[in-house]
Amino acid sequence: MNITSISREKILEESKKIVSNEGLSAVSIRKLASECDVSIGTIYNYFESKSDLVLAVIEDTWKDIFHMSEENLYFENFSECVDFIFKAVEKGVLEYRNFFDFHSMSLAAVNKEKSKMMMEKYFMHIKHQMFETLDKDKGIREGAFDSNFSKKDFVEIIFSMLLSSVMDKTNNSDVVVEIVRRCIY
Repeated sequence: MNITSISREKILEESKKIVSNEGLSAVSIRKLASECDVSIGTIYNYFESKSDLVLAVIEDTWKDIFHMSEENLYFENFSECVDFIFKAVEKGVLEYRNFFDFHSMSLAAVNKEKSKMMMEKYFMHIKHQMFETLDKDKGIREGAFDSNFSKKDFVEIIFSMLLSSVMDKTNNSDVVVEIVRRCIY
């Protein structure tokens, strides 16, 4: 066992490697301590419980998957934004292929409320970016949106298609982008 210090970030990095290779359910304090070459107590210095560790891993993984850096925050139009988000998520699904398994998602119920709030935080970030891009899109045909079909409704529908694609492990980004084009342009 190594006596050197370790950071919270390094622990999360090692945890995400486990998630990527074996799934969220494989994360354990003992395994992580072994991978980090530190004592179990060292891990507990950063995370009070396995539940806290799992939540931090989930949060960090969502960050990796859904992060939209500042340079990517401008899109010419909404369909470009949707295409970018789908491709980023598809990349995340490949990198963390076991993260989205139903069993892994149910394990997040360790602290269901915190886990749900965390996911909503990242979902809101993406939806906000989608709405902002849609709102600024000059190419939208007149009459595409009205009181019965708002921009907010459209973002929610497209986002639910994204989530469905992730959970079903299907790659239908081209179809969704085509739906966007046919609906609003």
